[in-house]
Amino acid sequence: MLSRIDIINYYAAAIKAKDYLEIGCAYNECFDKIKVPCKTGVDPHSGGTIRMVSDNFFKVNLQMFDIIFIDGAHEHEQVLRDFNNSMKFLRPRGYIFLHDMLPPGEAHAVWPFDDTNIQPRCGTSWRVIFDILKLDKEFYIIDRETGIGVWRNKPEVHNIDIDSREIAYKKFHFLKPELPILDTSAALLKLI
Repeated sequence: MLSRIDIINYYAAAIKAKDYLEIGCAYNECFDKIKVPCKTGVDPHSGGTIRMVSDNFFKVNLQMFDIIFIDGAHEHEQVLRDFNNSMKFLRPRGYIFLHDMLPPGEAHAVWPFDDTNIQPRCGTSWRVIFDILKLDKEFYIIDRETGIGVWRNKPEVHNIDIDSREIAYKKFHFLKPELPILDTSAALLKLI
């Protein structure tokens, strides 16, 4: 079974990525295994190469990236800021990946996290799906792990107009059949 690491490495190899940015590295579970020559990892607590919050990183960053992976704070507004900032530093053929787009249930899809030890903790990251779809650019979610969003700056029309700040998880779950969710094989074929 392919993991997010395998998928990111596959895309990176396909576009011959030279520069990789990861937002939210924690214990370098993903960061250390990405096979791109120049890697930058941003996390305020552990892992990566830069110890700061992503908002501050984007204020001072001057580098462009081929692949960006967003897996930091799992709160909708922060994920949206990370995504919007990432678009400014993405090379033309590059990809932005977002983790935790398909929480397995309502208990996994809340922010802030409560004191229970429910895993995985996706927070409200999934709400950014509806912000991204409004951009009418290529975007799909790979149905792997807790959902891996894949975006690139290529025109593609999406006919979903939902207020991301107001949508409840139950409505999101109801709308899943209308979302651009692909299995791994279909997603990898998009690169051909």
